[in-house]
Amino acid sequence: MKKRLRILCADDNRLLGDVLVALFTKAGHVVEFFQNGGLAWERLRGDLGHFDVVVTDQQMPGLTGLELVERLHTSKYRGRIVVHCSVVTPEQHERYHALGTAAIVLKSSRAEPLLAAVEGAAADKR
Repeated sequence: MKKRLRILCADDNRLLGDVLVALFTKAGHVVEFFQNGGLAWERLRGDLGHFDVVVTDQQMPGLTGLELVERLHTSKYRGRIVVHCSVVTPEQHERYHALGTAAIVLKSSRAEPLLAAVEGAAADKR
């Protein structure tokens, strides 16, 4: 039986957020969604050990995905991070991996690659 994950999703697109919450909930996970990188950080820093996985977009108000990941890295967040974005530059890709990001999944019409990346990242942590 797979582990029930606690996932924080950060994406400025509310419609996509609703889809992600439904996707992860249907897969048996618990999800909190934030439409702003700054609000996501406020929730995370209050209890860094609460979430198993953080899924973040790159372009968001408040904090970008990269800024959020940098703060998580500096704060010694022990969970896994998956970036879910439309486009990532080679420089961003390199920086995300240097910060220990588990996966970068480009947004597409299919949800399965993101679910697989999140569950795979969490499994790799154990």
